[in-house]
Amino acid sequence: MLDTAERLFREQGYAATTVREIAEAASVSVGTVMSVADKRGLLVATMDRGLASTDESDDAGRDDPDGDPVARVLAVLRPFVDLFADNPDVAREYGAVLFSGVHDSRVFEQLAVRLIERMAARLERQGYSPERARSVSRVIHRAYLGELFVWAGSGALDPGDPLRELEQTVRVILAQPER
Repeated sequence: MLDTAERLFREQGYAATTVREIAEAASVSVGTVMSVADKRGLLVATMDRGLASTDESDDAGRDDPDGDPVARVLAVLRPFVDLFADNPDVAREYGAVLFSGVHDSRVFEQLAVRLIERMAARLERQGYSPERARSVSRVIHRAYLGELFVWAGSGALDPGDPLRELEQTVRVILAQPER
């Protein structure tokens, strides 16, 4: 059923997809769909699957060969930007659902921890102290979330937009001296 909901959200858009259509396409009753989750819950579940799948496919050991710390940090975040860029309509709705507080996402919360850890590990390999690497990684993660939501809310279709903006932000953050 989640596969069906995900397909319909991507094909028709979240707003245009109804629970009844999901039920019909999955050959189940509306009650069966609703026993799994309401429409917003289905969206969170489908996006969480995408996030988890992208997270599992990440090659945490892969680094930019030229040793540029900005490139190394962006390599951690790029697959997730691409996931959201694949369907901006669904990304916008997912963000709205999470912000509403009606549905939460353990995957989204756990992913935040792992992304910060991955970025910190890469920065430590660049010579950052563990404390500085973790602190900078938390700030970069917040900037990443901000760029995603600003981009999704703007209606822009170019997935390069948040990456370009994020690259500039990461360069500024990493240029700050340790205090």
